[in-house]
Amino acid sequence: MAALLATQTDLRAKSRDLVRRNAWANAALESFAANAIGTGIKPQSLVADAAQRERIQTLWRDWAEEADAAGLTDLYGLQARTLGSKPGVPIRSGPEALEEAQEDQGQ
Repeated sequence: MAALLATQTDLRAKSRDLVRRNAWANAALESFAANAIGTGIKPQSLVADAAQRERIQTLWRDWAEEADAAGLTDLYGLQARTLGSKPGVPIRSGPEALEEAQEDQGQ
């Protein structure tokens, strides 16, 4: 275990380089992510009130489109990236993100 911890940075760098330069390694990583995640986390509200349920779903969809703090992808792309070679993906969350989503809807 100590040997693995000591070489963790080198192993990660070599793995990322392999995925960048080798089509087979890249395809294997993409296949793993597709099979592990599928279409991604897609929650469905169980709220009884139809109007409230639709509002919740709309807020979720709007947030999922803007979840990437870097603005490069959506929530589902972030989920795929978490299994890839780039840990620490920034996701927009917290009260500010909710307020922004509500402002975008004019509420």
